Amino acid sequence: MKATRITFVMALAVGLMVSCGDIFSAYTVRSVTYHGNGSSLGIPSSVTTIGKQAFSDTDLASVTINAGCLSIDAGAFSDCKSLTSIALPDTLITIAGDIYWGGAFSGCSALASITLPSKLATIGNSAFSSCTSLATIDIPASVTSLGASAFSGCTSLVTVKFLGSTPPTVGSGGFLGTTVPAAFAIKVPTAALAKYQSAWTSYAAYISGY
Repeated sequence: MKATRITFVMALAVGLMVSCGDIFSAYTVRSVTYHGNGSSLGIPSSVTTIGKQAFSDTDLASVTINAGCLSIDAGAFSDCKSLTSIALPDTLITIAGDIYWGGAFSGCSALASITLPSKLATIGNSAFSSCTSLATIDIPASVTSLGASAFSGCTSLVTVKFLGSTPPTVGSGGFLGTTVPAAFAIKVPTAALAKYQSAWTSYAAYISGY
């Protein structure tokens, strides 16, 4: 387990050295370098982007990201196996992921629930893959793109509820990967049921209205 660290995309070349969980100083920054070994952290509103693998494989259990953050890059919290609580801001637009860096929250095996903000537009490839404790998740109506394997390997996942009337575009191979969890259900607005079933033919049998 490596020491908790982050590298953020910044507007000013300012680096802060604080202990995990401390409040960052009130400089106007968009990029921060952080070193620590605690279990909780508050990220200030001055940070707009959390960089690739910023907290990957650390012992963080609780994270609060304050308003101002627009994106969480690929692998930012990947393999944080102690992470049980993460508060995302309403300003968040992108939760990223890719083949090389991994998903923003991939491998967070203790994360049982997460609330996605209402302005979120993109959930990237493998964003929540192998979050094996995740049981249910609501996808906001604002989401227009759902990456390939976004929830692959989420073996406890029972329900994904889509709040929008328009199905998001889905990456190649679907958002569940090659294996659908047991007793799995996709819930969509009843008025949009036919639209979702037509758009996602490979998942049609799992889709029902609410």
